[in-house]
Amino acid sequence: MTVTKLEACVEANVDVMIDDGPHYAEQFALADRPLILYEQPYNRAVAHDLIYRASNWTDVKNHLDSLAEQFQRRETLRC
Repeated sequence: MTVTKLEACVEANVDVMIDDGPHYAEQFALADRPLILYEQPYNRAVAHDLIYRASNWTDVKNHLDSLAEQFQRRETLRC
């Protein structure tokens, strides 16, 4: 049985994925999961509200910090 990266991440309860693959970015976004897309020439056409672009690891950290704040606000609103 072949498991896709998305299925493996869902099973592992991954909240945010970091990748450079445009197909993974689109799959995650369509599954309503955020993805930090590491900038590459081959993924420039990919766009979605849940795709955050990063050019370096500082960008990745900033996106992770921002997403963590969003997750915390959502959890607070649920309580």
